[in-house]
Amino acid sequence: TAQVNIGLDFGLLRNRITGTMEVYQAKTDALLLDQTLLVTSGFDKVRANIGKTQNRGIEISISSVNIDRKDFRWVTDVNWSANREKIVELNSGVTRDITNGWFVGQPIRVWFGYEYDRLWQDTPEDERLMELYNKAGTVREVYRAGQTKVVDQQLIEDPTKEGQDGWKTVTLASGEKVTYMDNGFGDISTTTNDDRQIRGTSRPDWVAGLTNTFTYKNFDLSFFIYARVGNMVNGALETYGQRRESSVWSPDNPDAKFYQPLSGVTGLTSHNDTRGLTNGTMVTVRNISLSYTLPQQWIKKLDLNRVQVYGQVLNPFLWGGELVKLGINPDDITNWGTASSGAGATNIGSTNHTMLIRSWVIGLRVGF
Repeated sequence: TAQVNIGLDFGLLRNRITGTMEVYQAKTDALLLDQTLLVTSGFDKVRANIGKTQNRGIEISISSVNIDRKDFRWVTDVNWSANREKIVELNSGVTRDITNGWFVGQPIRVWFGYEYDRLWQDTPEDERLMELYNKAGTVREVYRAGQTKVVDQQLIEDPTKEGQDGWKTVTLASGEKVTYMDNGFGDISTTTNDDRQIRGTSRPDWVAGLTNTFTYKNFDLSFFIYARVGNMVNGALETYGQRRESSVWSPDNPDAKFYQPLSGVTGLTSHNDTRGLTNGTMVTVRNISLSYTLPQQWIKKLDLNRVQVYGQVLNPFLWGGELVKLGINPDDITNWGTASSGAGATNIGSTNHTMLIRSWVIGLRVGF
């Protein structure tokens, strides 16, 4: 690994504001990762040199003394960082390794799959489209009202199919004959990757932390806020079994966010898992702490140097998008290193994710 760092230290207003800024670029050759193999090899994976990667980033830390008086002091500490990671080259010479989820120009861990569009509805227009897709598919797929409709990425001519100019022609129950060319779409392929695309990465756009500390005579109050923005996680379906009827599709609830539960569809292929990918952005208050240091004259006779009574609350507040509203802990990294089906991507922890625990602590610090 070769790395170049450029750093800058600064102080302003008689060092009332101080900080550092560091810009870096790192290039790694012969990166070692577990590579998935075909089952015919007799092994499921092997550790191999997959290629070259590059990391570029910036880290900024600032500390400011906002108020500094005899009995009152307010200090703020801020840190912010952003990192851009990408694969520069794969040793196999290709630009993408779909089995392992590696793509030149993309981070090591990305989500690769179908793009969620909407839910199929029981309208005449959708009924016609579902019949077309069901007849066009090379495998038995679930296209029915209440199930997930994914985006048909492109129209690809298949010379092996019968019909005008190599396009397959199908006849609907109504007697209508439709060709792909006339209709403007193809089939959602589950045997090729024509309809899959990179949907996001588990790497955040940036992370930041903010600490404020207030001191008034013998009292100290502080709180720490942490933010992670722009990463995507596969967690929106984690609590699916706990949904209320208003959350899932039915003929009387067509605007629901989640698909209708399936039953009796053994052997069919569904795209419902694509609904699980969602934005993992979060802002959380990690800690709020209040303490009181006893005056020296109170503890002098006890031969103690310092006695402090404190109370704190951990994880009191959490804000975020859909994932937070569903009750999922977006800060859970229990299983983020595990590849997701067909994506080579990290996930939120599958079914063993942990809860964000809010706790209250009361304590006593004694110094001798």
